[in-house]
Amino acid sequence: MWQSYNAYSHIDTEILIEVTPKFVEIWDEDENRNAFQLFIDFDKETVEYKPYD
Repeated sequence: MWQSYNAYSHIDTEILIEVTPKFVEIWDEDENRNAFQLFIDFDKETVEYKPYD
């Protein structure tokens, strides 16, 4: 978002940080309302799909 960065980065109360995730857990459901979890491990470069009730 270069426009936002250029517009607000000079303001003392605005802070820009960079976040690098190592692990993400997502809870969601598909179009049939079947629930599932995704586990994304960036260090191991793996993704695990796990259905749940």
